[in-house]
Amino acid sequence: MKRIVSAILFVMLLTGMLCSASRIMPVGAVETIYIRADGSVDPPSAPIQRNGDNYVLTDDINCSGDGIVIQRSNMILDGANHTIHGQWGSIGGYHYGTNITGVSNVAVTRFGIRNFYRGMGVDGSSNITVADSYIYENNVGVDLHLSSNISITGTCICRNSPMNYGATGIDGSSLDNIIIRNCTFGGNVGSSLSNVTCCTLSENSIADRLGFGVGGSNCTVSGNKFTTYYYVASSMFSKALVLGGSFNEVYGNTFRGFLLYPYLQGGPSVFLSGSSNKVYHNNFMGNITYYALIDWTNPAYANSWDDGYPSGGNYWSNASSVDDMSGQGQDEFGSDGIIDVPCVINENNTDHYPLTVPWGPVSEYHSGTWEESPNFTPLGWRNITYIVVHVMDGHIDSAINWFKDPMSNVSAHYLISQEGEIVQMVREKDIAWHAGNWTYNQQSIGIEHEDQGSWNTPNWVPEKLYQASAALVRNLCEKYGIPKDRMHIIGHNEVPGVVKPCPGPYWDWGYFMGLVNGTLAPRTFVVQLDSTDYPVSVLSNSTASDFIFTQVPPVISINFTAPSGTHGFCNLTVPQNLLKGNPWTIEINGNSSTPFTQTDNTTHTFLSFTFTHSSTINVKVEGTWVIPEFSSFLILSPLFMIATLLAVIIYKRETEPWATAAAA
Repeated sequence: MKRIVSAILFVMLLTGMLCSASRIMPVGAVETIYIRADGSVDPPSAPIQRNGDNYVLTDDINCSGDGIVIQRSNMILDGANHTIHGQWGSIGGYHYGTNITGVSNVAVTRFGIRNFYRGMGVDGSSNITVADSYIYENNVGVDLHLSSNISITGTCICRNSPMNYGATGIDGSSLDNIIIRNCTFGGNVGSSLSNVTCCTLSENSIADRLGFGVGGSNCTVSGNKFTTYYYVASSMFSKALVLGGSFNEVYGNTFRGFLLYPYLQGGPSVFLSGSSNKVYHNNFMGNITYYALIDWTNPAYANSWDDGYPSGGNYWSNASSVDDMSGQGQDEFGSDGIIDVPCVINENNTDHYPLTVPWGPVSEYHSGTWEESPNFTPLGWRNITYIVVHVMDGHIDSAINWFKDPMSNVSAHYLISQEGEIVQMVREKDIAWHAGNWTYNQQSIGIEHEDQGSWNTPNWVPEKLYQASAALVRNLCEKYGIPKDRMHIIGHNEVPGVVKPCPGPYWDWGYFMGLVNGTLAPRTFVVQLDSTDYPVSVLSNSTASDFIFTQVPPVISINFTAPSGTHGFCNLTVPQNLLKGNPWTIEINGNSSTPFTQTDNTTHTFLSFTFTHSSTINVKVEGTWVIPEFSSFLILSPLFMIATLLAVIIYKRETEPWATAAAA
């Protein structure tokens, strides 16, 4: 009997193990899946469900070769948000996640395609749609070859081998393509299309070493956001846009360039090796110079860089901002939004009418967004000498809506959230209505900070807000030649005639000005007990945040953040009427044996210690005496009440009739 029971238990255990194994095995085929020309799926066991011309992927697929090869026309392949996983990085092999060859009228939607030599290949095909997909970590995201009428929309093509010289988001030669509302980032080339005609690239977000290359003609590039990361000083890399053909139109785009290594010079955003292209109403932000590099083999290429007067040309963030004159020849008095001096690129390429402000809804600050307020005085150019710091006394969304209301009659140039997000609402060269003093309005830029109604509460300013605001103020000071001092960077309460206590008593001016000037300055955290403030000063080469003070136990807790492996220090100043130590204990990430030095004067204790970072560390400083949890007022109040009660009793005893009679 025992043997039978043991055998049954063994079978049950084995069955359970097999069932568990079947549940954790990766679902999908290891061999290539074909959708044949006759509509059949090969092999039949593949996780694809067919319903007429519609094919739906029912699970993820893990492939050692090609993923799905489409040999049928007139069909829809719906990935249903599943992912095809390849093995490009581990075993090599020139395989495709989805291979579409020699067919037409095929739509591929809602796919994840990862880790292939080519995420998606389209060869000799026409009328192909790729939509709402996520193609990532491949050598090339989408490869187009000898195809036409390709539409790619709503697709993120990202992290495609950024260290591979040839890695590209969208690559190939094709005709009549429409590439709209996609994003590419984290690779060498966002998109590179050669031998193309009538291509439309619109409303895409592209952040790669090379943004977009067009090697054909009659293409339209509009409404895109290009961000270029400069790694090398020459070749096609480090350009936002490469135009190698003719009769292309480029307008309404924003090109942002960032120089990663200081020894690289130049770094133009646009590379032209063709002629008769029209480039206008674009924003070239944060670029080293306001020129485009013309192919050095033939400097005679001539292109148009503006749309005539008064429509204008492009915005160059580091061009002159003087706009005293107007007219087609800029020879009439009065500003018109056109810089008085043309931007000369070379002898055959000139922006005759460069714009004084960015074209369209684009912030002038590189990491800002744009929300326009109607409450401003248009000027186009002015002498800016002050930065005025405000607090919103509320939330940023409410402030944006208030500044958009024409009946409010108030605005500011910039708003900054507690997370450090920056919103611009008035152009820097126009007058915002923020200072409550017209003279200061004319001469200043106003910056509102989100306090969520806590401006009168200690330590309300998050580190992200301080850092973002200081970076913006530093940028504005360098841009307009404003001295980085407290004579020119002021609080709203320092504007003559203003009685509002803005930005409030807990805006740490010393720390903020240190950030603006790039110098080390202590941050002051405030402990408030019984309406009394006790300032604790923290001087560190790391970022201090999340300050907490407790009376039981008597501890100050602070987080310090810096890159892992870096060495940090902290000089902590503690008022002795708040906390004393005899002895002190300093604990770093749970280690209570941290060495430190201590000095004292009659009012404060000064503690100094060092540490090595593992990203963010927690420091606890524990004393042995702390200010009583109940203040003297709370202790004396009951005594005062008792004394008052006794006095009343005595008074009543002396005024009662029986007491008077007894006395008589």
